[in-house]
Amino acid sequence: MQLPKYVVAPCLLVGCGLVILFLPAWATSVLVAVLVSFSLYEFYVIFRVHTSVNEIALGALIFCAAILDDGFLFKATLVLCCLAVFAESVFRYGRRQPEAPRLFIVVLGWIYIPVCLSYVSLIRSGSSGEELTLVLLAATSVRNMGAGVLGPYLPGPSISFANSKKTYGGAVAGLLAVLVVLGLVKLAYFSSISNFDYVVILLIASVFGQLGDLFESALKRSAGVGESSKLLGGQGGFLDTIDSFVFTAPATYYYMALIAPGR
Repeated sequence: MQLPKYVVAPCLLVGCGLVILFLPAWATSVLVAVLVSFSLYEFYVIFRVHTSVNEIALGALIFCAAILDDGFLFKATLVLCCLAVFAESVFRYGRRQPEAPRLFIVVLGWIYIPVCLSYVSLIRSGSSGEELTLVLLAATSVRNMGAGVLGPYLPGPSISFANSKKTYGGAVAGLLAVLVVLGLVKLAYFSSISNFDYVVILLIASVFGQLGDLFESALKRSAGVGESSKLLGGQGGFLDTIDSFVFTAPATYYYMALIAPGR
């Protein structure tokens, strides 16, 4: 019997969170870098874009530049990587598929995956990094499970054409599950995070997690595929597992850095 994805994917995320608790910050970055490489590969496969190891290696390089939290280094790396693939396209123009769509997908993949997921490492290496990372992973997991288990019992129209199974009822169910379950958890854990910031982070995880889920569904629908890959067997691919987390990490990072610094 195969467990549904809304059970397996959250379990994988929570498992990663528990592993991260026992890893130093640099080891967490290595783990995320591996995840970035697999997810970027899946992203290019979705759109049937002919890429080589070069594009994935450059994506990993962009991730490394981003986690160093150096604005100049990151921007310089991103620009140079773009120039590199642009120059490459000049020499192979017309050999395979049209270059303009391919270049757009390559650069979009770099921003969508390495850049967004770099904020996981930045959060982990910051103040209360272990607890914040675990809260985000737990909130994302509980939202997915709440929407998957309770969503079918709550009527409501589809949120987006990208996935008719994602309904407003499911979104509300996921949000309530996050607030109730992790609200109870806060009574015993995560003492370094203030109650106000904790609630805001849960709301961020719920809203941006839903957006990330819908965005990946829209990408797959536009490409005419149902799953990002079969790398995880019947559960789909790595991108299917982390899609709800991709937008949550940068949103949480900037909230903690700009709105709640030092709290």
